[in-house]
This record gives sequence, C-alpha cells and structure tokens, in this order.
Amino acid sequence: MRAAVFLEKEKIEIRDDYPKPVPGPNEVLIKVHLCGICGTDVKNYYHQLYQTPLVMGHEFSGQIVETGSEIKKFKIGENATGINVMGKDYNDMRRIGIFKDGAFAEYVIVPEDYLFSFHDYVSSEEIAMIESYAVAMRGIRWADIDPTKPTVIIGAGTIGLAMLDLLRARFPNLPICIIELQSFLQDKALEFGANFAVSPQKGKIRKFFNQYGEVPIIFDCAGTQDTLKLSTEIVGQSGNIVMVGIPRGEVILSGLILSLKEVGLRGCISHNREDIMQTIKLMLDKKLHPERLITDYVSLEQLQENLQRYKSTGPREFIKIMVKLH
Repeated sequence: MRAAVFLEKEKIEIRDDYPKPVPGPNEVLIKVHLCGICGTDVKNYYHQLYQTPLVMGHEFSGQIVETGSEIKKFKIGENATGINVMGKDYNDMRRIGIFKDGAFAEYVIVPEDYLFSFHDYVSSEEIAMIESYAVAMRGIRWADIDPTKPTVIIGAGTIGLAMLDLLRARFPNLPICIIELQSFLQDKALEFGANFAVSPQKGKIRKFFNQYGEVPIIFDCAGTQDTLKLSTEIVGQSGNIVMVGIPRGEVILSGLILSLKEVGLRGCISHNREDIMQTIKLMLDKKLHPERLITDYVSLEQLQENLQRYKSTGPREFIKIMVKLH
C-alpha cells in the first residue's frame, strides 16, 4: 500500500510497497478517505518525539473493510474513525499515529475500543474533525463557564476555532474574544462568531474588557511562554486559565501575579470517551461547523511540503489541511 513514512526530523518518504496491515482479533482495518494534519504531527516532524520509522496521522475518516474474529458490533462497509481514547495511561502503546502506524496511508488498523462508526449522512470531513473538537471539548469541560461573563481564547488555529464553534453551540450569547497574531485567522474567528478578534496588544484587548468586563476564563490554545504570560496578566481576579495548547519544555510565570490574583491554572491534554461522545452528539445534531475549518485538500505526496508550511515566517492563510487518500 501507499504510505508516508516518517524517518527522521523533517524527512518523510512516500512508499508504494509499505506492508498492508492485518487486523488482529479485536481490531478492524479501515480504508482511509481523509486524514488531517495535527499540531502533534507537526511537532513530531520537526522534533522527532516518537520512535521511527512511523506512519503518522490520527485525525481521519474512512470505511471498515476488514474485521477481526472477535469484532461483533462493527460491520464491513461502515464509515468509521479511530480516536485515541485517553484512559488511565496516556502513554498507551496502541495510540494511532503516535506509537503505532497511523492514517497517512491507504489503510490503518484500529483497536475496537478506539473505534467509532457513523451513518452515511455524516460526511468524511465531519468524521475526520471529531478528534480536534474533542480536544477543545475537554478544555471546556474543565472550565466553569458563566455564560453571562466574557471568555478569551488565545490562538485561532484549528483547536482555538473548534473551541469557538463549540462555545457558540453551547452558549450562543457568550461574549468571546479571540487573541491571534495572524490577520487571516482573526478574520476567520469573526466569521465564525467571535465578538472581538485582536492581536495580543494590551490596548486592543482592553477594548473588549471595557465593553464586557473582567474575564474569568482564559483558554490558552497556543501554549507558549508569551501566551501563558499574557494569560496571567489579563485574567480577572480569581479567574482560571485552561492550558489547551501544550508548551514545549519549561515556561516561567510570575508566582506573585498568580498569588495576588488567586488564579487557577489547569492543564489539559487529549480527550476521554466522554469528551468524544459529547462532541459526536453535537456533530450529529448539526450544531457544529467542522467543514468551515478545512481550508486545504492535498495529496499524500504533498504531505511533507504542507508540514513545512507551519514553519513559514510569512502570513498564515490556512486552518486545517486534509490529506486525501481515496
């Protein structure tokens, strides 16, 4: 089968003769339709976080084409995806596209407890975007949101905009400010329902505060030294910061500010089954708009050049990039 094999930092090789996987008793084989490029894939591509060689890709949709002998609930021909469900051990060695080969390939193996299937009226795009939305859903579940008080999202990439879409679905009148450097993403945030979308300049942010008041919840979807520092500075008294973006390495924050403002700081990673099922329910109820976040469709052969787009110093003019396999 064709597969994009990650070999080392910034090196992917397209192979036409990669071994087609065979499902075990409690696994299925999925023929991949779409697979999105995730921030985790980008970080691995540039920093080689996991063992290689590896086929990355874990945000995908496809069709079940083969089932193991113990599979009873899922049938050949069903539309499906595999989502890495967080359990007691985050480092579950079965995690698709992280510790085991993923979906930047024509076929991918999915264990039954990671498998979710759908009726034909759910599109390939919707299915492939569930994982991104489930990450944002987990962050929202950690926050005690008062829909009458304003909320700030820092970072308008895929997760930040998915969070905006989720918040709009659950709290239609919630005042939301997006803080984002890229003008293209600012425009998209306004298009998707943000009240304000501004660059991280105190004067521009203050206009939102002047209109809506002190902000009790900050969702940091970037997870950098600068954005976490900004979060502590702009969050209201006794407010909470939810780190949805994952920092690389250590960050330095002012303990004095955290103490004086009595700020709560909460980490957030991945998603459990409840996060996924809540996301799927909203998706099936057509409360979400995942197709709006997909800006590019590329071939498997174009995967490497599109991973490199994330390192560009020029203006960013894309959100979610989907690799089309079938």
